[in-house]
Amino acid sequence: MKICTKCSVKKDATCFFLKASSPDGIAPWCKDCVKKSKKIYRENNKEKIAAYSRQWAKKNPEKINAIREKYKSKAIDSSSGKLTLFGQRQRAVKTSNKRTRMRKIRNEAGPEYAAQIIGLPLSKIPNEIISMKSEQLLTFRLARKIRRSLDESSKNT
Repeated sequence: MKICTKCSVKKDATCFFLKASSPDGIAPWCKDCVKKSKKIYRENNKEKIAAYSRQWAKKNPEKINAIREKYKSKAIDSSSGKLTLFGQRQRAVKTSNKRTRMRKIRNEAGPEYAAQIIGLPLSKIPNEIISMKSEQLLTFRLARKIRRSLDESSKNT
């Protein structure tokens, strides 16, 4: 048991930091008082601390890089499973959104979409060619659906 010289409360030795230069090997202030004191100092000297941190970072770029690499590798190790799962979900969402967007373009802008596929302005393409291209696109879509259903049925059997 020791009495804190800051708050004058008797506390267990585990409530104090160790200090080798002290006769009993324990710091005079308890951990709570030290934390409060440091918090007040940080709040009152933000600019001074920030300036010192910038100056230290300029003098020690290799240490900064080592710290960043260590943090990065630790973050990757701890979250690699999460990132993989997130990436899979994101790919699925993006694919779904793209399909929905393309379906909307095809359905709402039939002739414009056909002209876009042909690669010419709509005004320069005869209506017969536009209708033929639209039919061709519908045929390709139906063929794709049939192929998918055949593939799924072959996987199930």
